[in-house]
Amino acid sequence: MEQLRRFIAPPAQEPWVGHGPIRDHATYFIIQTYRCDFIDDDGHCFRRDELTSPSLEAAIAACVALLPLPAFSNCVGFELWHGDKRAHRYNRRFP
Repeated sequence: MEQLRRFIAPPAQEPWVGHGPIRDHATYFIIQTYRCDFIDDDGHCFRRDELTSPSLEAAIAACVALLPLPAFSNCVGFELWHGDKRAHRYNRRFP
């Protein structure tokens, strides 16, 4: 397995807006960290990346956008993990 890589998903469309006296001046995002395991035909993880994202949907979109790249040609899908819980599983044959 290759070395763990880190990448950042694009910002979400609807950020969390701060409350209080500075709410008109600041917008806040709750950033979460996910582990993305890219899976080959045999069901083995051949690449593992760490992803920081403001939402699960943005993390899924970032991983799906990587699949057409040549480095992921033998990838059939991925699993997103948030801590020790699987948050999402994607198979490009059965999206």
